[in-house]
Amino acid sequence: MWGSPSSKEARSKDPLRGGGEAGEAGPGATQKTKPTAQAPKAAVMGQTSPTGVQRTGRGQKGHGLLGETRTHPAPIGRWKETHLMEEGKYSESLSFPKYMFGEGHGDKPDTVTCTRWIEKLINLGDIEEAVRLMEMLEKYGEPDIFAYITLISGLCRVNRMDLADKAFEEMISRGLAPEAVLCTRMIQGFFNSKNIQKAVRIMEILEEHGEPDVFAYNVLIGELCKVNRIDLANKFLDRMGSSGFSPNVVTYNTMIGRCCSRRKLDLAFKVLDRMLNDKCEP
Repeated sequence: MWGSPSSKEARSKDPLRGGGEAGEAGPGATQKTKPTAQAPKAAVMGQTSPTGVQRTGRGQKGHGLLGETRTHPAPIGRWKETHLMEEGKYSESLSFPKYMFGEGHGDKPDTVTCTRWIEKLINLGDIEEAVRLMEMLEKYGEPDIFAYITLISGLCRVNRMDLADKAFEEMISRGLAPEAVLCTRMIQGFFNSKNIQKAVRIMEILEEHGEPDVFAYNVLIGELCKVNRIDLANKFLDRMGSSGFSPNVVTYNTMIGRCCSRRKLDLAFKVLDRMLNDKCEP
């Protein structure tokens, strides 16, 4: 055995295994090739993978071997702000709006992100900064009705009706229709500030540019009765009906009760007759 040809030499001389010198293939041999790594498939331009990777193809700007560019499902401003707030880094997240404004920034600021900042600033008590942020959004972006609702509602909550009124006027000048819920908050806020004229003006704007509801009329009429402006309350009671809204039992009971307490019995009976005609039980 020790003197017999090696297995390598035997294979090289065996015609069935590919005769001739080692490495030469015989006529019936099957040539074996070394397996190679499979080349990556060409990326389809514009295709986005489930992991959020957008493939741009060769020659396009990107990162990675296939020209991949990673994109976020939301704008970078909103993405960073969300994560900063989730981590509790409010000071960093609230200073981040500076990234979105000013010269040299091609894109408009994201309204949803700015609305979240405005709400957070109001909750933190930084009213002036919240107003400043809205002013910057008005200058560089396009605030929507939800941004104004967030700001004005917050200002009413902290009794800054002067700033709320300015924001409301700007909202109307931009052609945004006021909502009944927002106007009701402003009416209540102005009555709390003892500014009856402004409260009435808000209702007039709502009637002209928006769609008032029964609750808004009830708040206005009830507050007018509390300050003994019964004649003005009765006018809005009439306008309520002409606008297509039927006063409910709350509206009628408020009017009748205040008329009786102020000894305006004639008006009280007129309101009662109207109530019965509307088939509204007292």
